[in-house]
Amino acid sequence: MNMEYSENEVKWIYNNTKYKYEVSEIEFASDMSQCIYIEMIQDGIYEYRLVDFEGKDICSYNENSRLKIYDMDGCSHESNLEDINDILFLEDRVLVMNKKEEILIYGRNGICNGIIKPPFGFIFSRFCNAKKLEAVCQGSIQQADNYGRVDYRFEYDFLTNSWNKKSLAY
Repeated sequence: MNMEYSENEVKWIYNNTKYKYEVSEIEFASDMSQCIYIEMIQDGIYEYRLVDFEGKDICSYNENSRLKIYDMDGCSHESNLEDINDILFLEDRVLVMNKKEEILIYGRNGICNGIIKPPFGFIFSRFCNAKKLEAVCQGSIQQADNYGRVDYRFEYDFLTNSWNKKSLAY
């Protein structure tokens, strides 16, 4: 996708239509597989926002772990979490990595529909794929390879509700 951003707006073309999202103090913007990711400063606080390809808000969170999820009508549903580490929009679900100990699964209605725990002996670090649920997880020294590396990439299987170790994470 061809996308540009400046301090006050993000512009892109989707399905031959031009879109513009205006907000002040944009620090960074990027397109992901299912949305636009925007980092900005709001009232002196870093905020991270996901916007769909038609310019509608999906969700946002700030460095104080204040989460907002926007439903299809544009109404926001707010939650205060302990420590948001990362966020992923996947198949109409908002996945929120909280405290490195859980992934909260939210619907677009702002309701938490489930929790995914990390693989046994690991904590979450970050999401690493925008097209499916994959996470980098950090293990203890007991999970280290011969070189002392403890970060591994895992893929989640929603059918079996289990994590599959894929590779070392670099």
